[in-house]
Amino acid sequence: MKKLILFTLAISLSISSYSTHLMGGQIVANYIGSDSTGSHYALELTAYRDTIGIPMGTTATFEVYLQDTSGAWNYLYSSTVPQAGPSGGIVPSIQMVYGVEIYMFNDTITFPANGNYYISWQECCRNGAIINMANPLNENMRLTTYINVDSASPNSSPSFLTLPVSYLPAHIPWSYNPLPFDPDGDSLVWSLATPLGAASTVNGYEYLSDSIYSDSAGVFALDPVTGSLSWSASLVGHFEASFLIEEYRNGSKIGEMRRDMQFIVIPDTSNTMPGISNMQSIPTNSGGYPYVKINPGQNYQLHLLANDADVNDVLDMEAYGAPFNFSVSPA
Repeated sequence: MKKLILFTLAISLSISSYSTHLMGGQIVANYIGSDSTGSHYALELTAYRDTIGIPMGTTATFEVYLQDTSGAWNYLYSSTVPQAGPSGGIVPSIQMVYGVEIYMFNDTITFPANGNYYISWQECCRNGAIINMANPLNENMRLTTYINVDSASPNSSPSFLTLPVSYLPAHIPWSYNPLPFDPDGDSLVWSLATPLGAASTVNGYEYLSDSIYSDSAGVFALDPVTGSLSWSASLVGHFEASFLIEEYRNGSKIGEMRRDMQFIVIPDTSNTMPGISNMQSIPTNSGGYPYVKINPGQNYQLHLLANDADVNDVLDMEAYGAPFNFSVSPA
């Protein structure tokens, strides 16, 4: 599936147009069922590219590996699929330096026995304008997902309920939450990782948490529990980050996936970022994170007050999450 997001803000940035200009993405593996032939999973690759580069490939090849008793990964097989057809969902329009296309590739694969597997996909090349990478135009983007297959205790990868936000103003405190959702209720642990290239990690990568890329009062930070990002960028340009999301069940690691994102930092437009003034009214758990527990059939109301120092701005608030997807309640 391809969705085109059109951006209309014109600023001059030096961008080569001789590669695909891949920006980010992830592979999600969802359990379907098991039978005598093995455990069946639905794969969904979502990949983002900017419209300055050459078109995205019309097919995607998933490679499947099995871990042996020594811990080594052995190649099992590959599967090639075409781009998925159009499906539902509205992509919001955002003003930016160029368009961003979203591509989806779907496949169904079978793991023949219980064990540890990982799925890999890669394509050339990354956006040559990325600053925190030595030679991005010659680097593939490789995405992987690892999953422990156990027919007696099925597991699916987490998904993300919000689209990636790929632009922000310089020198302005900014925050973002991907709203990760695990269908099995497993615990997720987030960390920063070096992006993957064709055979290993990319060359000359610098983490965005490096002080050169942040204002002193807003160093790039990732919450390991929620996946929330906060940043006050000090430089205008294109930047890449790779996130490692690990799944735990009853204290044991059962899965892992990578999600790559590209951030385009634009000049400060002197626009004040809006905020929520009554966040303290939201209940929290023992760790201090927002947490609401209600019984089935019980109503719950949450009132949030948004404010913006730019008095002529109009604020539009949207909510995302599993409760809004339940067929039993329009919430």
